[in-house]
Amino acid sequence: MKEPKIGLALGSGGAKGFAHIGVIKVLRENGIPIHMIAGSSMGALVGTFYAASSNVERLYKLAN
Repeated sequence: MKEPKIGLALGSGGAKGFAHIGVIKVLRENGIPIHMIAGSSMGALVGTFYAASSNVERLYKLAN
């Protein structure tokens, strides 16, 4: 059986959108790959930064 592709949809929410970083971190820590990512508003910003570097620690630094 072919392994499924996983897409992550990140929503808007202003400063609350930074919670998306924690979700991405938990997925990576549990070996769950992210094949596609999409978002709106803050979710689009977080998704773009993650897609550009795939570095969660860097996202935390940018958020602070």
